[in-house]
Amino acid sequence: MEKFWNILGVEKTEDEELVKSAYREKLVNVNPEDDPEGFKELRKAYEDAIIHIQEFKKEKTFTEFDDLDDIGKWMKKVEEAYFNFPDRISLDKWRELLSDDICIGLDTVETVQEKLLAFFMDNYYLPHKVWALINERFDITEDREKLYEKFPKNFIDFVCNSIIYEDFLDFYLFEGPELGEYDDYIKRYFKVKDMLDYNELEGIEKEIEIMRSNAIYHPYEEVEVVRHHLKSGKDKHAEEIIIELGNKYPNCDYIILYVGEVSFQIGEISRAKEYYEKLLEKTPNHYSAKLGLGKCFLAEKEYLKAKELFIDMQYVFYGDQNALNEMMKANEYLIESYKEQLDEEPNDFETLIELGWCLYQNHKFDDTINILEGADIPEDKKALYNNLMGRTYLSNNNYEKAYPFCWHG
Repeated sequence: MEKFWNILGVEKTEDEELVKSAYREKLVNVNPEDDPEGFKELRKAYEDAIIHIQEFKKEKTFTEFDDLDDIGKWMKKVEEAYFNFPDRISLDKWRELLSDDICIGLDTVETVQEKLLAFFMDNYYLPHKVWALINERFDITEDREKLYEKFPKNFIDFVCNSIIYEDFLDFYLFEGPELGEYDDYIKRYFKVKDMLDYNELEGIEKEIEIMRSNAIYHPYEEVEVVRHHLKSGKDKHAEEIIIELGNKYPNCDYIILYVGEVSFQIGEISRAKEYYEKLLEKTPNHYSAKLGLGKCFLAEKEYLKAKELFIDMQYVFYGDQNALNEMMKANEYLIESYKEQLDEEPNDFETLIELGWCLYQNHKFDDTINILEGADIPEDKKALYNNLMGRTYLSNNNYEKAYPFCWHG
């Protein structure tokens, strides 16, 4: 009997859940800090057992080609490619598969398209680049309406979105056995991520433990651990993990974002700005990076810069409430600053108008009217004045007073 079964304390089995359960039970009594060698031995035994089971299943489940027709034989090749992860994500492998005559022949292409999509209904974790190759061969996006008649609409929409949009999860960062349970890992990963996204933290430690007990590794799992540390007030632990990840994966957007987020939360504003700006150089309208950079400007008392960025966000991400709230925070500081300037220079019309816009944007319509009504406006600035006054009266539901300003604005 292989040594890894003895270490795990189970008989030889094909049940992966039994192996995972045995591993978790043993893990409780093995602290990696107190017994690093024992932890490594247990982890290695778990990984070896999983690989052994998966290789056995592959030998057992793949049907002999002699019993299949040409399309069936091709589908078995697809199945083998999908469950061998390096092949699953290999563009060369999919080019080879898609160059088969049955993917081109007029008498077979439609049948192959349907059988392939039927397979993908249960096995759908593929890189965007692979989906795009499949679409080039089978015109899935072009056939979208027709495919609605044969498959569930939400499934076809998912496939089309996978073809059109880049992946969130970088499939090329995975580490693990070729025949690993990658779909199970990905489902576990997104369960953890969703719990953190929606702040559903009850049982999160257990879910993280289950995710990390897999023989498969993806660096995004570390990001979710970082996010959990942040929510738990363990900022120092979060910083240690994310800085190491940022150094190891300097071009990974999700990791770079959280170097910025963690840095901002612990008050390292300069470093946070550096990482947000790095993301924005690559993706100028990266939502979270823009929001984070604006918050950095607020923290550095660069209120006008912050406001301008948040206004830009409201054009790009129409009506975004987060950007609106942050802009209003910037305005509160600007309001006090403009009032002080006007105390010193009461006839500074440009400052008066800027103050008026801040008050208007913060829904302080009566205050806006009070500071602007009856002001001595230079002739060449009246259009600006009329625009702001008209908007303010309209927002205050005073249509009678709004009318002349709108007419002349």
